[in-house]
Amino acid sequence: MIPRVIGANLVVSLKSFSREKSAMFFTIAFPIILILVFGTIFMSQDNVEYHLCVQDLDPRPTTFGEGFYLEGNIIVDVKR
Repeated sequence: MIPRVIGANLVVSLKSFSREKSAMFFTIAFPIILILVFGTIFMSQDNVEYHLCVQDLDPRPTTFGEGFYLEGNIIVDVKR
């Protein structure tokens, strides 16, 4: 295609986009507002603790003892 036609088409598209205020809001401002709102809601979710119940259906004794350890930290605490 001719570069002049492509440039003219781009200018027309940008002008029609800038005339629609709702399109500009939902393209630029709305995602920023969502990021800020959800960022403040979930900001203090760093220290989350989950209690996981595990059922041992294997009749043999376990070889890992009271929990799975990784570098001294208990990953899964096994209780019977």
